[in-house]
Amino acid sequence: VMRQSLLASKKIKETEITLDNIREFSHFQLINALNDFDEMFIYPIEKIINLQKKESDLEF
Repeated sequence: VMRQSLLASKKIKETEITLDNIREFSHFQLINALNDFDEMFIYPIEKIINLQKKESDLEF
């Protein structure tokens, strides 16, 4: 119910996230039906553990 409401109110948008496109995003937010959406924490994408570095970030 919460997910459908957030989609309908355009507070969230459904999209496919893959290892190939994850670097296109700057932040992510954890959503839980037991918590209010507006009180959630927003995290930088770099907080994802084991996220592969971009090729341009690699040191040679």
